[in-house]
Amino acid sequence: MKQEDQLAIFMISVYFVYVVHRARSLLTKGKNGTNNCFTTISLGKEKYQTSLKENASSNVEWHEECELYNI
Repeated sequence: MKQEDQLAIFMISVYFVYVVHRARSLLTKGKNGTNNCFTTISLGKEKYQTSLKENASSNVEWHEECELYNI
């Protein structure tokens, strides 16, 4: 049997589920003490960005879920 026939390549794909609940005590940088807030999560080359919360206070809630795959 040739060496090429003996080699086996296994690719394991793992995914992670992230839930973004909230951010607290953010520094306000906008006018009238508000922010335009979002957060970015990355795993390897994959990225997820939450929705934009416009004119938010220092405490923001998203309750968004995403799946990122690590190959």
